Amino acid sequence: MTNLDKGKSVDVRINDRGPFVEGRIIDLTPAAAKQAGLLDSGIANVTLTLIFSPDVPESKYDRAGDTGWYQIQVGAYSSLLTAYSQYDRLLNAGLRPYAQLLPDANAVRLTVRWIPAYQLDKTVKVLSALGFAEKDTLKKSEANPYK
Repeated sequence: MTNLDKGKSVDVRINDRGPFVEGRIIDLTPAAAKQAGLLDSGIANVTLTLIFSPDVPESKYDRAGDTGWYQIQVGAYSSLLTAYSQYDRLLNAGLRPYAQLLPDANAVRLTVRWIPAYQLDKTVKVLSALGFAEKDTLKKSEANPYK
């Protein structure tokens, strides 16, 4: 993070969501703010430069986008044969399909799981090419599969 007003920089680890104040992009600890020369002013124009992104995101949240991992519901099928056929298509496309039996609905729900955030757009494009329209899919976060 570089304080554009004073030209001072500091390496920080972003480990939380927010801030939730319009026009602001980052909150700093007092030690980082002091090093960046903005402890007294509290607010400055800054730039952020990403120097590292972990392969496995860390998050305690489980809302869409917060965990860094997604699952996309692509459909629910009353026919086991149709569900299996779609599952096979997803698998052959290199995706990670997951089938869940919904006994109350007498259906099988298909999702594509364990999609890292950086591959979400690419996965949506692959699904679209397979005939699964983005407007008909449900995206949500899920727990990190590698913990």
